[in-house]
Amino acid sequence: MSEVLNLLNSDNISSFLTLIVALLTVVGATITYRVQKRLDREADLVSKKRELYLNFMRSFMQINTEGGLEHYNSLRMELSLLASDRVLKSVNEFAEYAADTSGPMVQRDMIKFKYLLASALTDMRRDVFDKTSLSVEDIQKTLPIQN
Repeated sequence: MSEVLNLLNSDNISSFLTLIVALLTVVGATITYRVQKRLDREADLVSKKRELYLNFMRSFMQINTEGGLEHYNSLRMELSLLASDRVLKSVNEFAEYAADTSGPMVQRDMIKFKYLLASALTDMRRDVFDKTSLSVEDIQKTLPIQN
């Protein structure tokens, strides 16, 4: 019984509480560090995607210039690594239609072309912006393409 009373003296309780506080501090700091690291990686990925999406669209606009097709194809490869599944699918659908209708003897449906481009842009916006309420139709209105 005296051993139990010795363990419960104020010095032992104080040391035990100090140890518990130190352990909780270490655990809390570790959790905070890991959460912050994950958030930083996610923010970095979103930043890379924004730049890639912008560069991809610019390259499409310059596809018929010297070296334009090679740059465009290079960025499509980057998309396959960084873009979300949804973005990659809509970009592929747009790119396939653009390629299939780019010949001189082929009639391009500009309404469909504009819709597919706006769909890809909308999916890109949804991928890199936390909140966007713009629809495909809203994006279509901003495109400088005549129907």
